[in-house]
Amino acid sequence: MKTTRNTLLAIDAVLKEIDKLEYDEDMYKDTLFKGDKSLTPMIRWQKFKYAATKNSNLFEKEILAISKVIQPDQKYQKFLTDKRELAAKFADKNDKGDLVRVGDNYVIQERRKEYDEELNVLKDKYSKEIAKREEEIESLGSFLNEETIRKSHYRISVTFFPSILTGNQLRYLLMLAKEDEDEIEKMMGMDDDNMVEEEEEVIEDRVDDNKVEEDEDEDDEDMDDDDMDNDETER
Repeated sequence: MKTTRNTLLAIDAVLKEIDKLEYDEDMYKDTLFKGDKSLTPMIRWQKFKYAATKNSNLFEKEILAISKVIQPDQKYQKFLTDKRELAAKFADKNDKGDLVRVGDNYVIQERRKEYDEELNVLKDKYSKEIAKREEEIESLGSFLNEETIRKSHYRISVTFFPSILTGNQLRYLLMLAKEDEDEIEKMMGMDDDNMVEEEEEVIEDRVDDNKVEEDEDEDDEDMDDDDMDNDETER
C-alpha cells in the first residue's frame, strides 16, 4: 500500500474509532455491500473487527515512530497543559455546575474576555516554545506528506463494512479494501455505463428545458406583435 505518513495516521485514527464501536443487529440493515447471504450480521461484524484490529497491530510500530518525530518537547507540552487548565478555569457551566464541553474542548463564552487576557499572558510566558513549535510544524509538513510504501496490510472485504460508518471512516477504510475501485462501484450499481447514461439524461433534460424557454420567448414575441397591431388599429 502506497500512502503518505499523514494518511497512515488518519487510517490509524479511524481504526481506533472502530475499536470503540459495539455490535448492533441493525448495523448491516442498509448496507450497499450485500456480500455472502449465508453470513449473519454478527459474523460479518466479527470479521470486520478482526481485520481492523489486525491492521491496527500491523501499523503500530510505524505509527509510534511517526508519533515520536512529531511529538512536541516537554516545555511545549507544559504550555498545552497550562492552557487546558486555564480553559477549565473560565469554561461555562451547565445547570448542574459541570463544565460544558464540545468533544474534548471546553466552551468559553460568558468569561471569554477574561480568558483571552490570561491566555495572552500565558503565550508571552511560553513565546520561545511556541515559536520553536511553529517552525517544527512547518518542517513536519513535508515529512508527513512524504509517501511511504508498506510491505503488508490486511485487506478487508467491503462486504464486511457496516452501514454505520461515517463518510470519513469509509474514505480511509476503502484504502484497505480487498476489492478494487471498479469492483466496488459495480457492487454499488455505479458502473461507468450507468454514469454515462445518467449524464446523457441530464444533458437531454437541459436541452429540453432550453427548448421550452425558447418556445415561450417566441410566444411572448408573437403576443407583443399582436398587441402592437391592435394599438395601431385603435388609433
